[in-house]
Amino acid sequence: MFDSSNLPANFSIFESKNLFSYYWRSFSIYKDIQQKKIDIYHGLSNELPFSLGKTKVKSIVDIHDLCFVRFAEDYSTIDQKIFFKKAAFAAEKSNKIIATSEATKKDILSYFKVPENKVAVVYQCCDAQFYKTPSVEEKAAVIKTYSLPENYFLCVGTIQGRKNQKSIVKAISLLPKSEQYPLVLVGNGGKYLEELIALAKQLKVAIHVLKNLPFQLLPSIYANATLFIYPSFVEGFGIPVLEAMASKVPLITSEKTSMAEIVANEDLLINPNDAHSLKEKISYFLNSDSTEIIAQNFQRAQYFSQEIFANNVLKIYNKL
Repeated sequence: MFDSSNLPANFSIFESKNLFSYYWRSFSIYKDIQQKKIDIYHGLSNELPFSLGKTKVKSIVDIHDLCFVRFAEDYSTIDQKIFFKKAAFAAEKSNKIIATSEATKKDILSYFKVPENKVAVVYQCCDAQFYKTPSVEEKAAVIKTYSLPENYFLCVGTIQGRKNQKSIVKAISLLPKSEQYPLVLVGNGGKYLEELIALAKQLKVAIHVLKNLPFQLLPSIYANATLFIYPSFVEGFGIPVLEAMASKVPLITSEKTSMAEIVANEDLLINPNDAHSLKEKISYFLNSDSTEIIAQNFQRAQYFSQEIFANNVLKIYNKL
């Protein structure tokens, strides 16, 4: 449930009175938009109401990613079609499109027939809690609660094909035994997770899967990690990478995607299709002093603050 208690006085919450919220959000919401005399409608998740054309309201749509096209294996056929139809409609009808990265903007221009100047890139931010160092007691408590090892590699996010966690398991298995730290995965998963567990068992790689982890404990999970690894094939932005940077954890992520934009450091990038490349990069970090890189990452993370994000969105509002 969304907590609206801390919202400023100029914010109001309106909820669907319709039993079928999907129908309201996509079709009948235009009546509420007209009644409340809304100036701008901002669709936050790849879609706009199909009925918005019945109003004169200007509209903005956030398109976070087109992963349902770029990595269709993770989606059912019906979901692919629905997601594409909604995103294509929103891209066409909106007055402005906000892309979460240059990589996402490139995908939007590739798959939808919209002029380039219609798409603005506004980088996302992460929760402010990741910029604060957890106390010794907080870090110790999370280790004890989840029976985590002293040293571990970390990956945060849904456990699915496009996230490419299997490559981490393969890379760990190639390391010398002394460097084969357990892999902690924070996230839920289905068939891919089952395959991942089977692969880890086959390659004798220890993994810990933390499902439904309370969000407030995540900074301590990051802070205790030896190394954060995020070899995703495609991301609209990749918030866990920013969370790791803000948490002062050394990290490895994928080249030629949005994450490369975030880190802006080639020393942190690997080919996500090459487990040997990942293995070499892991070994490098385990045997090097990461102090300078951690400091650079933390400084870079300041560029993605909530204030900068909000101001960039506000600029688009004011120009619409």
